Amino acid sequence: MAENAGGDASREPWLDGVEGEPRKDLIRSRKRYVQVVAGPGSGKTFGLKRRVQHLVKGDAVDPKRIFVGTFTRAIRAELAAALAPPVSQGDEP
Repeated sequence: MAENAGGDASREPWLDGVEGEPRKDLIRSRKRYVQVVAGPGSGKTFGLKRRVQHLVKGDAVDPKRIFVGTFTRAIRAELAAALAPPVSQGDEP
């Protein structure tokens, strides 16, 4: 996939701090399904969080149509906290 034209980070803020084309390709992928297989500490959770941000904010995908699966409760909790919509005062529970 092509690099962000001109390196304009404001156009793709979800790529801020992302190193390496494989991670950028994961985040930008237009595929409906992706599977991330990598070793510990390789940035899987980081990449998945950024991919969801890109889908929701960049491609305007309804968050209710996104499924992210993981094998551990710790990562599930981290993803849930990072991807949960912010709750403002006055919102119904």
